[in-house]
Amino acid sequence: MASHRLSDSTRLIVSGGDDGSIAVLLAGRTSMATAASIYAGPPVLLSRTHASAVTACAIVQYQQGIFILTSGNDQWIRLWGVEISDEGEVTVSRLSKVKTNVADVSSMAVLASEDRPDARVVVCGVGMEVVRVELGETPE
Repeated sequence: MASHRLSDSTRLIVSGGDDGSIAVLLAGRTSMATAASIYAGPPVLLSRTHASAVTACAIVQYQQGIFILTSGNDQWIRLWGVEISDEGEVTVSRLSKVKTNVADVSSMAVLASEDRPDARVVVCGVGMEVVRVELGETPE
């Protein structure tokens, strides 16, 4: 699971599943005063995102774009673009994929800055590798 702060009151949450799917959720609160004002939109469920369990995910922001990176036992790193409408509807689209040599991926960390159009992704599992991913690539 990964979480990314979009504003003082809103977070984007992504989680991977054993069935190769990912779930994306927009959560937040309308008021800082009470816990009863916490809300969550309906989750966006994407099935068959990987050929095996999704075991690692990360969220990165570049300028105004929000991107999700996922990986799993199939040794692919996939880049997803996230669009959030003014009404809070979340749309996720697959942008690209990169093969990793790391077997049994268990975690990943993104080394990126908001002024760079790429991200360095540290992938860990049976071994470790740094992979460069272009943010905002054309769809595969």
